[in-house]
Amino acid sequence: MDKMSKSKEKKEPGFKQLESYRKQLILNASAVPPFSTAATAPTEFYKTFLGKKSQLKAKDMLLHRFHSDKVAFNPNPTFITNLWNCEFQAVVALCFGPRLHSATFLQEWFDHIYDSCMIYTSSQASDPYFFAKVMFAIDNALQNHWRSCSSASNRASVNDSVLHMSAVQESILSLNFTQ
Repeated sequence: MDKMSKSKEKKEPGFKQLESYRKQLILNASAVPPFSTAATAPTEFYKTFLGKKSQLKAKDMLLHRFHSDKVAFNPNPTFITNLWNCEFQAVVALCFGPRLHSATFLQEWFDHIYDSCMIYTSSQASDPYFFAKVMFAIDNALQNHWRSCSSASNRASVNDSVLHMSAVQESILSLNFTQ
């Protein structure tokens, strides 16, 4: 009996069963101001969502939340799967394809932050809003690009240049970043 309960325990979904890097991603991304420490747990909603025993039950929970928030969105099973498995980059790629500008843009930022983690850490230590400012710059660029995508009558009119942020990345490396 004890062996059966232990093997079943390992197969149970939930935050505790995630790989350590996924836990770290969720906790660091869930930090609250002044963003100096990671959250100790995911949001109650996401913790409950991850704890659902099936993706169908997770989808039902998400649909209920969308209905409560008056969001008209019916996610498909692939979206739910990616969200349930903490595949956030895959969710973005799911919407527009794996080689889209947005996914490439985000990957470039991930690589830049990872490669320059010492500079980011020291910048955050001297300015508790540094990460928030960087995230705002990234979000602003994505939102501007997506607005351009939604309003351009043809693809040639889309403003892709807002995703070219090498000057911003250079300003971070030279400790001259302002937002």
